[in-house]
Amino acid sequence: MKRGLARTTTYDLPLVAIVLVLLFLGLAMVYSASGITALDANDDPSTFLGQQAAWAALGIGAMFVASRVDYRLLRFLAVPLLLVAVILLGAVLVPGVGVTAGGATRWLRFGAFGLQPAELAKLALIVYLATWLGGKREQIGSWRITLPFILVTTVVVGLVVVEPDLGTAIVLVVVALAMYFAAGARLREFAALGGLAAVVILALAVAQPYRLQRLLTFLDPWSDPQKFGFQTIQMLYALGLGGPFGEGLGAGKEKFGYLPHPYTDSIFAVLGDELGLAGALVIVLLFLALAFRGVRVALRAEDSTGALLRNHDLALLPGVGEHGRRREPRADDRHHAPLYLVRRQLALCRAHRRGYPPERWSSPNHAADKRAACFSSVAGRADT
Repeated sequence: MKRGLARTTTYDLPLVAIVLVLLFLGLAMVYSASGITALDANDDPSTFLGQQAAWAALGIGAMFVASRVDYRLLRFLAVPLLLVAVILLGAVLVPGVGVTAGGATRWLRFGAFGLQPAELAKLALIVYLATWLGGKREQIGSWRITLPFILVTTVVVGLVVVEPDLGTAIVLVVVALAMYFAAGARLREFAALGGLAAVVILALAVAQPYRLQRLLTFLDPWSDPQKFGFQTIQMLYALGLGGPFGEGLGAGKEKFGYLPHPYTDSIFAVLGDELGLAGALVIVLLFLALAFRGVRVALRAEDSTGALLRNHDLALLPGVGEHGRRREPRADDRHHAPLYLVRRQLALCRAHRRGYPPERWSSPNHAADKRAACFSSVAGRADT
């Protein structure tokens, strides 16, 4: 079957709407939080807004282009993309090649263009694991899968830790473990790998004095209010000043020299200061809705690879690979993600229990078979 750009694509419009709302709210907050800094540095309060808007426009274009591309094409890019990410992560560590800032070497510079390989590694690891685990679902849990999974994840995460960037490394570990579990790993295997990862991360956190100090001051920022705890305390002040409904967009006070990095690390505190508890809750609810819609998209995937891709970072690309109408359940759905199986069984049993006629089922031509499958599944689970 020919793959590439699709003639018809089904978009998840609520997901697209949530992404765009978050995008434009983010642009508004970047302008509000960075205006005074940009004015002081460049005599133009919209400097950072212009840069962010350019990347936003590029991202929107990439999102809609990706939504027209069959995600199966990513299978051919999985290994090359991972190799490129590993090579770039290694290049960052070469003296004179990587750019050091803030005590860490995380960037590569190509003239005016900068690249952070750890961000590319997130995408590369997701694509690779989704492609690999999606095609090996029946072997999940065996050492032939578990050992290579640990090896690949350790290589990518290890290079990120050396930069050092423990925060991104933790994100990579969480994503990898979540994909391994979603691919069909047993709970005890997931718990064992998760426990091992937690011990290693904790050891890395306490091995370096500055990491341990950050952890301690996060738990009690007032123990060192003038140094390590200063930013956390100022963020709490900003959220407190916002109250229920905020001081008004652009009217926050903490960003005027009190709050470090107001338009990057501390932008949520600026949002809470200006839009209050109500605005902060709206943002949290929008992200929860984004995750919910992303899971719904994953449940409609045609195969395990698509489900794993859409259920992680690529869920931000609405409708990727959803060519034509929604797919109906098939006989081989037992190989799909466990969450899809649960949803399918519940829907079939609920439809039969309510006495819906065959034409109300998702696939009228196979209503009898679905009833039989429903009862046999329930009976089988009861026997076990």
